[in-house]
Amino acid sequence: MKKNAFKKFINYISVCITVVVITFGITIALNYFLSDRKLSFSSKSAEINYVEYSDKSTYNLKITKSSSWREEDLNGYIFNIDITNISTDNLNDLDVKLDFGNAVSINDANDASYSNEGSAIYIKPLESKSSIPVSETYSYEFIVHSSSAINVENIVIDFKGTTYKLQSSTTY
Repeated sequence: MKKNAFKKFINYISVCITVVVITFGITIALNYFLSDRKLSFSSKSAEINYVEYSDKSTYNLKITKSSSWREEDLNGYIFNIDITNISTDNLNDLDVKLDFGNAVSINDANDASYSNEGSAIYIKPLESKSSIPVSETYSYEFIVHSSSAINVENIVIDFKGTTYKLQSSTTY
């Protein structure tokens, strides 16, 4: 009798895991096919650390939250933007707008100039990084402060005339 109950329990767990995996796969597939953009993320302690977008023929764009901390009444974050040229020509017009959804301030950005307006940050590469050669990646690191928590999956990104935003703010 105990063996039969144990087998039923194992079968139940197996079905539950299969349903979760299939649901997760369907969600990713729908995001990929319906948006015609590549969507990737990494999970660490149930927090999304990066999102990656691509137009599939010209560039890959990745934003990563590499560090966070709390100081006095502000949350501090270090973000990285990686732009990879996957086309057959140099990639130009590399200005990026990031809208964090709540008031932020940018304190530092390497290899780029920046400006801040409310919840948006505008990053413009320095002249020496204004064009990315074929198959190369340029990276920009910057520090952001906000009185509210920032989740990378909620950042709206404008790059090369396209706006990127995750379809859902669900954390996996």
